[in-house]
Amino acid sequence: MLKLWFTGFFVLMIWVQVAQASLMITPKRVIFEPRDRAEVVNVVNDSNQTKTYRIDLINMLQKYGGGLIVKPNKKQLQQLNSAKRMIRFSPRQMTLAPGQAQKIRIGVRRPAGLSSGEYRTHMLFTELPPPNLITKQNDAKIQLHILMSFSIPIFVRATDFKAKVDMEHVIFVPNKLSSNGKPQIQFDLKRSGEFGVNGRVDVYWRSLDSGNYRNVGFFNNVAIYRENTFLKNNRVNLEMPTLKKGYYKLVYKGGKAFNNQVFVKKSFVYK
Repeated sequence: MLKLWFTGFFVLMIWVQVAQASLMITPKRVIFEPRDRAEVVNVVNDSNQTKTYRIDLINMLQKYGGGLIVKPNKKQLQQLNSAKRMIRFSPRQMTLAPGQAQKIRIGVRRPAGLSSGEYRTHMLFTELPPPNLITKQNDAKIQLHILMSFSIPIFVRATDFKAKVDMEHVIFVPNKLSSNGKPQIQFDLKRSGEFGVNGRVDVYWRSLDSGNYRNVGFFNNVAIYRENTFLKNNRVNLEMPTLKKGYYKLVYKGGKAFNNQVFVKKSFVYK
């Protein structure tokens, strides 16, 4: 028994086959406003091989410090206003040749008496192994195909979007104390209300004497989902050799899906 286990492990180590990320998805998030009923997601096979994908809806939860819990337990799911049962979509599986595109049609059915606020689920695209990938046990060759997956959030808003965000505990980090040798600005974001937010943080600087503000750093895709109140210890790299004295302005702004709304803006002086 010990000998067979060792042999199987050795073969697995040799024959593992890894799939490459190859699916382009637009938009990166789907938002159903109170009067919306249908949306379309476009996907393109950006590889040089024919690929098959299965499409599912899954509930994921944002961790306190960022990142997602892919398989939350029942207690964790109580924090989530799930939209999973409201969403209908087609197709549920697709096979795409290299460069081929596909439209995923998504509809929402809101139950009667839906409470105000925001509901969310994720659409998961999972690459399936090629049909000709067969395990050959007779000659001790075992081939594995790592399933690549891609997900986008789907939001259902029962009322018009309103967001309140504050920025706290802003710290200037000199390059000698940063992890990558670049000066940074660290900050916490605090969200309140019934809606999550997503956007970009830009840092602007101007000298103590005079001059106009110029962009010296940005941090894309800064998201705080509805189940989270804080996103702590965010850091933006600054495009300057060392921290410069002057006025700094931090702006957290939503993208097109949030009507380019400025969530919060703070100014500081570094002397």
